[in-house]
This record gives sequence, C-alpha cells and structure tokens, in this order.
Amino acid sequence: MSALITDAIARFSEQYPEVHLEVMFLKQDELIEAVRERKVDFALTFEMMEKDDLLTEQPVKTYHLCAIVSDQNPLALSQRHVYPQGHAEVYGTYIELTVLILVRA
Repeated sequence: MSALITDAIARFSEQYPEVHLEVMFLKQDELIEAVRERKVDFALTFEMMEKDDLLTEQPVKTYHLCAIVSDQNPLALSQRHVYPQGHAEVYGTYIELTVLILVRA
C-alpha cells in the first residue's frame, strides 16, 4: 500500500503544511484496534471487516490491476484475457483492489 499512497501524502503535505501526518503500517487486526481505541484518527485498508458497531468503513478508490503472465501460467489458463501488445499476445488476469477508510463511528 505504501507505493499507492506516497504521492498522495506528498501532495497533501504540500497543500496543508500545518497538518501533521504520521503514517504507520500495521496488520489488519492492529489497524482495527488502533481506530477502535482512538490511537489513530483513521486507517486505510484493502480488506472489508466484519460488522462492528463502533467502526464504519467507506470506499475511497478502486484500482484495477493486471497480472501479466505467460500463456502457460495457471492464471492465463483459468481466466484467459488476451491483451494485444504490438505483435505479441500477453496473457493475464485482472485484480480489483479497493482502498477503504476506516473510522470510529
């Protein structure tokens, strides 16, 4: 996730220099506990959580990623998508990844 948010944090910091951001990378259960205990203001995650009356989650952005593989790879054989790349055919599969913001209700 760090590569996906680095530019956004830099732009935010330039636009709002008076706001202090501290970024921590934690496991999913640690993120949930940190928000629940108000140790952090919010958390960004890729995983939907189980229903929790203290916390709410809101989708922020969905990314469509593609794994490019050889035509013999199991991903190419199970879900065949052919992408024309010049004169060659490239095989792969799409992955949809949604970033969620998690806050205390």
